[in-house]
Amino acid sequence: MFCLAFACKSGDEKGGTTQGGAPSEAEVKSRIEKDTARNEYATRKESVEFHGVKILPPEQSDDLGMEGMPAGKKTTYYPVSIQYTHVANYSDGSVKRTEWDGLYRFWRGLDGQWAYNSIKETYK
Repeated sequence: MFCLAFACKSGDEKGGTTQGGAPSEAEVKSRIEKDTARNEYATRKESVEFHGVKILPPEQSDDLGMEGMPAGKKTTYYPVSIQYTHVANYSDGSVKRTEWDGLYRFWRGLDGQWAYNSIKETYK
């Protein structure tokens, strides 16, 4: 999986932004599900099973910007550790399960929406 910056809504029905401005666990899960379980293909249905989400203390980007972040501006981001299984159910009855363990940056873009990118990901 290759992640660039993605925008998402700043809140959802399951819970808004947590204290201190960090994304809520519900917002993180919603964003990952939206980008991972796309269900674009008639022959494949995708889903995500979460095993852990940990929102870490905020950090600052450098003023040169990081991938997807505004350049020339320090941006506060929240490292988020996420463990999940991506499940693909194919129309022929086969199932492929891929275990993901990742560390991601979540920040508010210039439009006020949540965005994220990958710091490190492993899968098997």
